[in-house]
Amino acid sequence: MKNIIWLCSWYPNEVDKFRGDFVQRQAVATSQFCKINVVHVMFCDYDKYEIINVNENLTEHIYYVKKKNKLSNFLFYFFIHQKIRRQFKNKIDLVHVQVPMNAGIMALSWKLFYKIPYVVTEHYGIYNLNIKENYFTRNWLYKFTLRKIISLSNALTVVSNSLGIEINEAVIKKDFVVVPNVVDTKLFSFQEPSIVKPFRFIHISNMIPVKNIEGIINAIEKLSLIRNDFEFHFIGRIIPQYLELAKLKNLNNKFIFFKGEVPYHQVADEVKNCHAHIVFSNSESQSCVTLESLCAGRPVIVSNVGGVKELVNETNGYKVEAQQVDELVSKMMLIIENYSTFNYSKIAKDAQNKYSYNAVGDNFNQLYQQLITASYQ
Repeated sequence: MKNIIWLCSWYPNEVDKFRGDFVQRQAVATSQFCKINVVHVMFCDYDKYEIINVNENLTEHIYYVKKKNKLSNFLFYFFIHQKIRRQFKNKIDLVHVQVPMNAGIMALSWKLFYKIPYVVTEHYGIYNLNIKENYFTRNWLYKFTLRKIISLSNALTVVSNSLGIEINEAVIKKDFVVVPNVVDTKLFSFQEPSIVKPFRFIHISNMIPVKNIEGIINAIEKLSLIRNDFEFHFIGRIIPQYLELAKLKNLNNKFIFFKGEVPYHQVADEVKNCHAHIVFSNSESQSCVTLESLCAGRPVIVSNVGGVKELVNETNGYKVEAQQVDELVSKMMLIIENYSTFNYSKIAKDAQNKYSYNAVGDNFNQLYQQLITASYQ
């Protein structure tokens, strides 16, 4: 069985349990086909090392390192990865970097000095101007290093075609393979939507500015002036400014319900208890929550941006232009009135065929096999 080391810039840990949770799901999916050792370093307020055996093929090595100055941090980061390389010296068939900065620096050094091939997967949607701290605002060293990590990788995978194109336009020309994020289809399984009113919309995110929560609230206000047979549930961090905005508009606990952060299994229940999911972001590299809603058989309304626009067609929802509140209101009206025309079970089946653990894990496994075979030729 193939032995793969995953060097992860983002990964869930006890300091931040949602940090790259989509990376962890990809690891679980791929571990069906090969042995994976995940390495993640989290700089925080204390020192600790833990090994977690997720299943017989997946082991997580999580290092918690007390933050110091930049030089000390880098030296610890380097030392930890060198220790891992020595530990698995003769048992590494391939390295898989999840998010190139910063873990890709280690993979690049391993390839240059020890001839170990690596593949890079990018999730980070920073290659456009809609993100505040985007690629174009970074310093020359960041850009140079990222360019080297990607250019010298044996393969580049991205979660959407749009993200791959953006990398090619902003960073460097590089062939890429699209491997989407993965959905736990045991949790996000199909359940016939309720016919009971009111019609329930849902939005799930970390509520950062790029998600345009204010735009959604403004759309809810406009829709509430037209009809009152709907409600909107927000799942994720409760941000005071959005709570106050909803109260100011007399929408809170009437049309809008802020439910806060909930465990992953409860997110699935919330999705199944809704009728439609909305993503009104200014930028998206893909959108895990959209995949999850589709796998549960729920139609969606999404912004016509980035990778999320690639997920939606006339059979499973609607697209709206980013920041166009009136268009969002129109599509919310449309999905309420035309809801019975959607084939919910087909939406779920089509999505599960693309985004299940088996589908995504097999995509990576086939890529690994091609790269490992090529490295021995």
